[in-house]
Amino acid sequence: MTLEHVYLPDSWVLSVDTGESHVCFVLDAVLQPEHPRYYWPPKPGEQYAYARIRWCWTGVVHWNDGPHLDRPAIDANGEHDFGSIDSWIGTGDSDHIEGEFGAVLITHGRQTIEYLDP
Repeated sequence: MTLEHVYLPDSWVLSVDTGESHVCFVLDAVLQPEHPRYYWPPKPGEQYAYARIRWCWTGVVHWNDGPHLDRPAIDANGEHDFGSIDSWIGTGDSDHIEGEFGAVLITHGRQTIEYLDP
């Protein structure tokens, strides 16, 4: 699976799990109309079509800033919220992911994506 047709800047980071060789984000991911799980209209109280996903990276993890996991916002549903994925830049064998949660560089990384809702 890929993040094709997922719009990260408006997706919400609900949790971040990190260690020396992994970082995993649980997202309420915004689905674009081309995504196979896209639905219309959005559910009551939502602006977009969403899917809950777990996006994990294994590799060499280096936090350039953060992680800032001790001060999450609380969303309208009472869940923790760490903002969105502001940028994801992949160059060669490294990926740089940045948001309110911090800035992380993953080298020699491999990503997996798991959809958590039906």
